[in-house]
Amino acid sequence: MNEESKPFGEQPQTYILDKGLDHAWQWFTLHASQRMQAVNFFLVATAFLSTAYVAALRFPAVAVGVSALGTLFSLVFYRFEIRIQELVKAGEKALYPAQQRLADLTGMQEFKICETVETARRPFTKYSTVIRTLYGSTAAGFLMGLTYAIGRISSEDEPLPVIAYRIFVVLAAVAALYLGQKLVARDRATLNWFQCVIAFALVSAGIFVLVVSAIRLLR
Repeated sequence: MNEESKPFGEQPQTYILDKGLDHAWQWFTLHASQRMQAVNFFLVATAFLSTAYVAALRFPAVAVGVSALGTLFSLVFYRFEIRIQELVKAGEKALYPAQQRLADLTGMQEFKICETVETARRPFTKYSTVIRTLYGSTAAGFLMGLTYAIGRISSEDEPLPVIAYRIFVVLAAVAALYLGQKLVARDRATLNWFQCVIAFALVSAGIFVLVVSAIRLLR
C-alpha cells in the first residue's frame, strides 16, 4: 500500500509535513503572483491614464474626469493590496510551523525562511511598503492633476479661496463615501442599527455633494 492510499491519520509525519508544505506554498505562490500581476496592470493603466490626461488638458472638463478616474483607480488598487497582503500572510502563517518542523527534522535552521526574512534588513524594502507607496503617490499625483484641471475650468475672476473651498468639499464628500463603506464593511455580527444609519447618512451626503458639484462644474 502506497502512502497516498493510507488513511491520513496513519501516514508518516514526514508525508503529512510534505503535503502541508505543498499546500501552504501553493496558496502563498498563488496570491503572491496575483500581487505582482496587479502591480503590472496598475502600471500599464496608469501610463494610459496619464497620457489621456495630458491629451485632455485642452478640454479641462475631460481632464477632470480622467484625473478623478485615476485617483479612484489608485485608491481601489490600494484596497486590493491590503486584501492581497492578508491572503499572502495567511500562507506565511501556515509556512512558519511547517518550516520549523522541517528545520527540526533535518537539523538545518536555514529552512526557517519565513522567520529569517520577516524583518527587512534595509528600510523601505518590504513589498507592502513599496507597493502601497506606489499606489498612494499615484493617487496624490492624479489628485493634484484634478485640482489643476478644476482650476482651469473655473473663471479667472473667481478668487482662489473659492476654488480651494470647492476642492475641499469634493474631497470631504469622497472621504464620507469611504467612511460609510468602511463602517458597513466591518464585522456584520457586531453591526447595529445606529452604525447603519450613520453609514447611510455619510454615503447619501457624499453622493449628494458629488452630484451637485458635478452639475455646477458642467454648467
